[in-house]
This record gives sequence, C-alpha cells and structure tokens, in this order.
Amino acid sequence: METRAAPKQYHRYRIEDFDLSQLLAMLERIDFPHDPARVKETFESLPRNVNTRGEKRSDITLDLLSDEVRAELILAAERYGYTL
Repeated sequence: METRAAPKQYHRYRIEDFDLSQLLAMLERIDFPHDPARVKETFESLPRNVNTRGEKRSDITLDLLSDEVRAELILAAERYGYTL
C-alpha cells in the first residue's frame, strides 16, 4: 500500500488507536469542511466496542491455515503492530 501511495501522503494507524484526534487530523488532511465540536459530539456518541461484543469462537484458530499462509499472516500482523 505504501508503495502505491508513494507520491501521495500516506497515514497508517491501528484501528484500536483511532481516536478523536486521528479523525480530526484526517478531516484536516483531506480539507473536509467540518465543525470540530460537532465531530467531537458525534464521535463520542458512537459505541467503542462494536467489534469486541459477543462470544469469541475458540474453534477458529491459526492451526486451520497452511504453514505458508500462517507465516504470511504473522508477518503482516507484525508489520502492522499486532501479535498473533
């Protein structure tokens, strides 16, 4: 992705690190007209646990992947700041 975006600004972040300051910076970066107070009000009204609710499945594991795919996934995760 960074290579394809080389002539343009590129900003990578971990979604769990996404906060109001990240959102406001993005809106500024793309020159999107906005009222920071309204953005803050809207942002703070949204649930922060959308992808953390519900029961997790223990039957879906990395062992289901081939060794090659698992290794690629682990490398990609590390590159983006995650551990598996």
